[in-house]
Amino acid sequence: MIIVIMLTLGIKDTLRPCLLRWTRYGCLKTSAVPDLLPLPPRRNLQPSLKIGLLYEAKGLQKEALKSFEKALDIEPNHIPSLISTAIVLRQISNQSLPVAKSFLTDALRLDRTNPTAWYNLGLLYMSENCASALEAAECFEAAALLQESEPVEPFR
Repeated sequence: MIIVIMLTLGIKDTLRPCLLRWTRYGCLKTSAVPDLLPLPPRRNLQPSLKIGLLYEAKGLQKEALKSFEKALDIEPNHIPSLISTAIVLRQISNQSLPVAKSFLTDALRLDRTNPTAWYNLGLLYMSENCASALEAAECFEAAALLQESEPVEPFR
């Protein structure tokens, strides 16, 4: 009873080692406290993203792609990593355009108001062929409208 009260008060993290030991020896059941399992270490995707951007700026597309893939392994729905991966794929080869398009559409599925994703989708349509000029123009128009309406400072 006391343990449950302490857990609801937020003292769980300081008691975690003791609670895990008690569950190991059978003194406490994990079903009584379902979130007793050790927390997995939180991995940060920012270093992978920043390293990828540096590689891309240096013109090392394959290394940049590997870094962006690492960032997406950590967080598959990270919009800047999705967009950066699509940009590099478009730069590497015209044969990977469908894959790049899928990364951009995933980014737009997560955030329909991202002007960078719309702009890069327009660039992708332009590099496909002349038949996609209308789709490219629509993407550029959406990117321009969203960029104009974007606040100077992000809301907090």
